[in-house]
Amino acid sequence: MATVNQSSDVRTLLDFAKETENKKAAKIVQMMEKKNPILRYLPYVPANDGTSHLTTRNIALPTSSARMINQGFAKSKGRSVQIKVGTTMFGVISQVDARLIDNSGDPAGHRLNMERSYIAGMANDQSDYLFYASNAADPRLFNGICTELGSLSGPYADQIIDAGGTGSDNTSVIFTVLGEDTIHGIFPQGSQVGLKTEDMGKNLVKDDEGKEYAAWQTLYEWDNGIVVRDPRYLCRIANIDVSNLATFGTESDSSANLLRLFIEAYHRLEDLDAGVPVILCNRAVKQWLDIQAMEKKNAALGIMDVAGRPVTSFWQIPIERTDSLLTTEARVVA
Repeated sequence: MATVNQSSDVRTLLDFAKETENKKAAKIVQMMEKKNPILRYLPYVPANDGTSHLTTRNIALPTSSARMINQGFAKSKGRSVQIKVGTTMFGVISQVDARLIDNSGDPAGHRLNMERSYIAGMANDQSDYLFYASNAADPRLFNGICTELGSLSGPYADQIIDAGGTGSDNTSVIFTVLGEDTIHGIFPQGSQVGLKTEDMGKNLVKDDEGKEYAAWQTLYEWDNGIVVRDPRYLCRIANIDVSNLATFGTESDSSANLLRLFIEAYHRLEDLDAGVPVILCNRAVKQWLDIQAMEKKNAALGIMDVAGRPVTSFWQIPIERTDSLLTTEARVVA
């Protein structure tokens, strides 16, 4: 079984969390990784401008020139733009009936276990934003991956493959190479990986009928963002018609050829060695990819080891399932 090659220089959120004074941080991140698999691969760096991160995005690389003896080289410079990405403040206040905690033999452990759903919900929301957040639509947010690659005529149109879907039940597959010079996460400078937990104590809260009861409450906050420093290390297969996938193998087969699209996307990535490559898709695509691969002879799909987990791979790139990638995407157009 092949093993994912992750450089020791790459530090994920969990790597940072293990070094913090917040004893809950690592456990919380591990819970979030189960709901948001990109966190297992995404490198994080502290923001370099407080709660925001300043960096450059290359628009055009410098060119070289030839010369002869006693001749100089032509002047050349690349073109780049400065981008500033802010962190988004996510937060939730949990509440667990005090009777469930107070009667437990391990109140602290049982309380954290009962609060898993709140942590999972925060992780799900952050995962949704990683793909679809728009700073233009909501200044509290950063730009998600699908927002960066949102137009077939935009500056990064070459990084989008149109799978042909024209309806409103489309989805996308994301190919990416994650790294500090490509695509990475950020958390506020000087923070405990952007995570904060505060015990709010035992308080009177109201149920849906307005009746009061005692509950333990905890404030969970997570400030973070994603920086797409170089879109050449992203490829979005857009406009995959979900309903058409179910026609595969029938007389009226109009399904997208997923393996062919995967090959196209693979070759759109600038350099697989520049970071950690990973493929992200939802369960509908994953299901039909497996079916197409089973019924069509291929050597493209395999199984690889990712931190002790067997994960389906395409040409040695792990495929992770995330249902944050919607099956109701509008058609991506020029």
